[in-house]
Amino acid sequence: MAFSRFAIAALMLALSGSVALAQDAPKDSSPLGNSKSQDALSAAVPESEAELRSQLEKILDLEQHGNAKEAKNAIEAFEIPEDSGWFTRVFGAEFGTKLAASYKLTWDNFREMILLQFRSDAKEKGLSVRVIDSSDPSGQSFHSMASSVVSAMKTPTSFYMASVVGVKGRAGPLPGLYVYVQGAFRIVSWETLYELPNVKPMRIRVDGNVAQSSIVHQANPVLPPGTSIHHLQGTVMLHAVIGVDGTIQQLEVVNSSQVDPILYKAALEAVNQWRYKPTLVDGAPVEVDTTIYIAFSSSPR
Repeated sequence: MAFSRFAIAALMLALSGSVALAQDAPKDSSPLGNSKSQDALSAAVPESEAELRSQLEKILDLEQHGNAKEAKNAIEAFEIPEDSGWFTRVFGAEFGTKLAASYKLTWDNFREMILLQFRSDAKEKGLSVRVIDSSDPSGQSFHSMASSVVSAMKTPTSFYMASVVGVKGRAGPLPGLYVYVQGAFRIVSWETLYELPNVKPMRIRVDGNVAQSSIVHQANPVLPPGTSIHHLQGTVMLHAVIGVDGTIQQLEVVNSSQVDPILYKAALEAVNQWRYKPTLVDGAPVEVDTTIYIAFSSSPR
């Protein structure tokens, strides 16, 4: 019995020592709290320009070989997890909630636009991907919109921009900004970041033929069943504003008094589905103001 009492006492002393050590253990004092260490533990890929470039080039390769489902799954993986709290950690509570809500609301359309962009780019052979890190000390500078994003951060965070480069050196931007969240690269649309102060795009005027060359998805107008095109021929003129992500942001009929409503309603419905490659000016994504003409004849196109 004496031996048992001594053993129990020793065990209780050891347990009390363990509790004391746990209470004295230092807590994570990093700006991101425990999330940073959790991200490190669950990291599946390294945070590097080379890794992001490899992932984006893989999506191009999947599209070039007709593996559309795998390409879509790879793009889906770029979505920021809803429970990550990334927007609040990086931009603070005031803007984080708005940004997270905007991101969730626009993700489906943004994902489809990214997919169309890769599908369009994949038609050209010999493409490679260029990635620029916002914290790169080599002297490469980011444009003013990206600088405004950085200035709004409460917790400094690296982000990346990417573009595809052809064999002749011609470069075309890929949509959005890439960030590293929970051990993987994710993507944020510019539309989401418009919730931040001073993050607004410049708008330029572009000739309709020039804008036409940047289309990556073009839906044809569909007339109501039974409509006779022989009695409704004409051309609908539309004024359009294309967003920095290539989607139609504003669309209105210019010559509504000169064409039948059936025609311009069909034109509006079709063009609202069009998607364009993003347009850059001096490295900055810009909105495009343009005019679109939709001609209806005996063979509508």
